[in-house]
Amino acid sequence: MMTRYIFIVVTSLLCFSCSSYAQNDLPCWVTGEYPNLLTKQEAMLKSYLLPMDLNDPIADAEVRIKNGDYRLIGVGGLGVSYLGLNMPSDSEMLCELGGRYLQGTGDVHESKSHDNLMKRFAEYAKQYNMKIIASYKAGKFK
Repeated sequence: MMTRYIFIVVTSLLCFSCSSYAQNDLPCWVTGEYPNLLTKQEAMLKSYLLPMDLNDPIADAEVRIKNGDYRLIGVGGLGVSYLGLNMPSDSEMLCELGGRYLQGTGDVHESKSHDNLMKRFAEYAKQYNMKIIASYKAGKFK
């Protein structure tokens, strides 16, 4: 009986993995692949070399827009969320703008200071993303 159960489970998994729901049918925020990304590699590198000012996310967003980096900031948790973005209605926008996840964010906070920093960063990310989204919707880049 146990052998039959294992056979059914394995067969079901194989059928699911070979189903017509191909990898390229998955949305960009699941696969992490952005085929229509507006941001170029050089702009990404420039952004990584810039410091962040947690007290002025709007100015940081403006500098990155000026440098051609339109990616939204993803904050870790039980997945990655893009604060300020209305999902799923704005999902196509995420596929065009792309995202950048910052390591060190997540649902596990190692200390009180990490927890405080995460709260500050989450608010920063929300304001930053809202500035990028507003600029995109206003047609300031495409």
